[in-house]
Amino acid sequence: MKNSSLVPDEGTLDSSTEGQAPSAAAALFPIRMMIRDSDTIHVLKVKDIEWIDACGNYVEIHTRRGTYLHRGSMNGISNRLSPERFIRLHRSAIVNREMVREIRTVAKGRYSLVMSSGEQLPTRRPLSEVREMMVRA
Repeated sequence: MKNSSLVPDEGTLDSSTEGQAPSAAAALFPIRMMIRDSDTIHVLKVKDIEWIDACGNYVEIHTRRGTYLHRGSMNGISNRLSPERFIRLHRSAIVNREMVREIRTVAKGRYSLVMSSGEQLPTRRPLSEVREMMVRA
């Protein structure tokens, strides 16, 4: 996969809660992402992204439809996603909080977020901090 870009959709704004008016901050963020793969451009809805993880000079964008590779940094993509919808779990993972199904204890003081797909993403953050990130808007 070679290239991707975020494109705003005319007249449609990103909102973390369906059916409610988006906040002013959410209006600044695109609702679609285009990923180029050879001769195909995949159009992804940003709300359908489950999580994003670092992979060298690339990021892997995980959705229910599949995983897409984007050349870019975690900071670069994080800055273009709505903080009302996405949280930085750690330096190599960004999570769509709406796709988190549960938080599981893995070991004493260690947790993982279980995504809607069933994938488990580990974190070393304290449970109180994980809870705060999940409910903060």
